[in-house]
Amino acid sequence: MARYGRSTSVGRHPCGYREPPVTDRNSYRRLAALAHAGRRLAGASSRDDAIAVIAAVGLEALSGDSATIGRIEHEHGLLRIVRNLGDLASWEIEVPRDETYRMADFPQLSTSPDRAVAWSGSMEDPGLPMPISALLRALGKRSLILVPLVVDGAMWGMISVARGHAREPFNAEDLALGEALAGLLGATLGRIEDRNELQELAYRDALTGLGNRRAVDDRLEAVFDQGPLRSPVAVVLCDVNGLKAVNDEHGHAAGDRLLRDVGLLLSTEAGSLPGALAARLGGDEFCLVVEGLEPDELDHITARLSRDAATLHLGDGLACGWARATQRPGGAPTAVAAARALLRLADAAQYRVKRHGRDGTSGTTPRGRERDLPADVVEEALSRLQDAEPTVLDRLSAVSTAVFDLVDAAAWAVSLSVDGGPITIVRNLDRPRHARADSDGFEPGEQFSLDDYPATRDAILGGSFHASLIAGDDAERGFLAAAGYVEMVAAGRSIGTDGWLVEICGDALSEPLIGFEPLLRLLVELACAVPDQILTPPRTVGSSV
Repeated sequence: MARYGRSTSVGRHPCGYREPPVTDRNSYRRLAALAHAGRRLAGASSRDDAIAVIAAVGLEALSGDSATIGRIEHEHGLLRIVRNLGDLASWEIEVPRDETYRMADFPQLSTSPDRAVAWSGSMEDPGLPMPISALLRALGKRSLILVPLVVDGAMWGMISVARGHAREPFNAEDLALGEALAGLLGATLGRIEDRNELQELAYRDALTGLGNRRAVDDRLEAVFDQGPLRSPVAVVLCDVNGLKAVNDEHGHAAGDRLLRDVGLLLSTEAGSLPGALAARLGGDEFCLVVEGLEPDELDHITARLSRDAATLHLGDGLACGWARATQRPGGAPTAVAAARALLRLADAAQYRVKRHGRDGTSGTTPRGRERDLPADVVEEALSRLQDAEPTVLDRLSAVSTAVFDLVDAAAWAVSLSVDGGPITIVRNLDRPRHARADSDGFEPGEQFSLDDYPATRDAILGGSFHASLIAGDDAERGFLAAAGYVEMVAAGRSIGTDGWLVEICGDALSEPLIGFEPLLRLLVELACAVPDQILTPPRTVGSSV
């Protein structure tokens, strides 16, 4: 670093008064620069105006050759340059459109506001970080000063001034002046309320600077609204373990610090993944939205996040799970439904990790009924079969309603595949509690290709299956997520060239369905055991209960 305080010679001004020492003149110059910046910032009416003022004043006051101001995009893990000024490299422009750098290459900025300090370095420094050294070479400069910019208590960006090879590197006084200029700009940006800033705040989490739930929803809806996906999209969902204990034992300020530290981990990860979005969904939930990654790459991401979170001084690490889609999950009819379905799948995967990581027990709690529920289901189903009309549809409907009522299921459906064609919902029933606007469950007459649902294709030949948000056939899991259910059990039977299917779906209020697969298969077989003359399936579909 440059030595400073070299000359203390005193001269005499022609008018008779003594000139101050050189070091004092430098101090006067710096104070004058701050006063000048303050006056100009007072008249700034927009963010761009304030940035232009500080870039110009910083370039002059710090005797720099070029100045740069960047904005941190926490949600993408990037530092986006918004203004360059001075003697620029051939590839730089004053107002760049897409000049970005990974936040991971600037650890001076990857910190909480209360720990942010100015930093300087030169090409002569043996410990100069490799990304900074590469940047100085690209700029054709010798040294730079980098000052974090804090606005309203949050990391906003940075101010950087670079000097060429003909100038001495920056010193401690330069660092102090840089911090003062950053403080002026931060205060000015804090008072400026332009519409662009307000719009950004609508998509940003105030505590961490990451995106919020609205940003995630909009991003996923845009992906699923484009028709066939160009590449797979995935959501990595992370839950902060031990946040409540930190709040209780150390106070909410410590809890907020933990959340900001976790936010930095996700922001850094997003910076290494092109197009990734890091967000805080609320409370202790965070997520990454990424595109074009394979399952093993997603496993590596969750492993890194879990490993890095384990090194934090507070909390008990992260529980991370992911869900990936190559098309709209479960055939969701709208982009909104598809986005919600993918988030539900990720939530289920994250819950499974958290459950096994803590105590390895199931998260499903039986209701503790003293009666034998399977026996009651059989008794009720046999009773209703005796009263049912002698058609396959009516008898399968009787079995479905018996199971539906006794396990407090969310929905049931009887479907038919004619001559090996698409499976069509013939009759169904949803509980009123499940008739929500954000759910896309069974619809009479709705058809699904058997090629898209291999478990269903096998079941209508006389098989059965169970699926939940965290286990089972991927296509069926996608349907559950899109419909808002948590698990399902299904059984089928083929009659000639046609196939029948009964599906029972449960939600959080239903009895667990995992043990009912063999029982439902038996009841479907029994329902279809009627005289041959009434086994011919109806050719008109679409009726509903």
